Amino acid sequence: MKSHTLKEKLANGEATLGSWICSYDLASAETMVEIGFDWQLIDLEHSPFDLERLEAILMTFKNTDVVPIARVAWNDINSTKRVMDLGAEAILVPMVNSRKDAEQAVSLCKYPPLGTRGVAPRRAAAQGEFDEYVRQANERMLVMVQIEHIDAVQEAEAIMTTPGLDGVIIGKIDLMASMGLLPQWGHPDLEAVVEDLIATAKRVNCPIGMAVANEQDAASWAGKGVQMMWITSDLGYMYSAAAASLERFRKLVNQA
Repeated sequence: MKSHTLKEKLANGEATLGSWICSYDLASAETMVEIGFDWQLIDLEHSPFDLERLEAILMTFKNTDVVPIARVAWNDINSTKRVMDLGAEAILVPMVNSRKDAEQAVSLCKYPPLGTRGVAPRRAAAQGEFDEYVRQANERMLVMVQIEHIDAVQEAEAIMTTPGLDGVIIGKIDLMASMGLLPQWGHPDLEAVVEDLIATAKRVNCPIGMAVANEQDAASWAGKGVQMMWITSDLGYMYSAAAASLERFRKLVNQA
């Protein structure tokens, strides 16, 4: 398990950079891991991954310092249990709207007496290092939740101070939707809510993360205390690079 390295960076107030793995392709996942981000988020909520593909993707992280974070489909035992047993070193739980929801997320990720996680860490325990794994799992597993609904904003401080929680991620698009603003990017009401969430996280010393649009955006949010910033996704990189290349070639061809 390597999530302690990310925990240390967050505890030290360091800014970290990551991206999203959304493609089913293993070569794509391996490439994203090799680039050298601090972490990669594997999206099990909206992407078409089954557990076999998740296991294969997690293998691409072996012998690297990149931390695999699995965003599970929902805040329930069926979504989290086998994902951790396959070797995910950090869990992100979506749509957490209350302290009770956050407590449940933490409980599902911790072994007794701190939680209710069932004990059968197959690949996570390296197929044989059982004792070592279970001794360290509660401390080293990184547990985060997403604040992505206006209802959660009212409970933000209670969520962020949940014992055992390692951080929160702002889900800006769903938050926008819950405010009836979709797709009004940059709406002042949305930006005000995001600023308030970041200020609350800073006040209660809770690491917070969000997506960034570009280099200037990242520098601005890092300056305000955002510690986890993700830069598009594997598919986003492929689309933007291919589109930019096509545009350049079309100009050259048309000028010939």
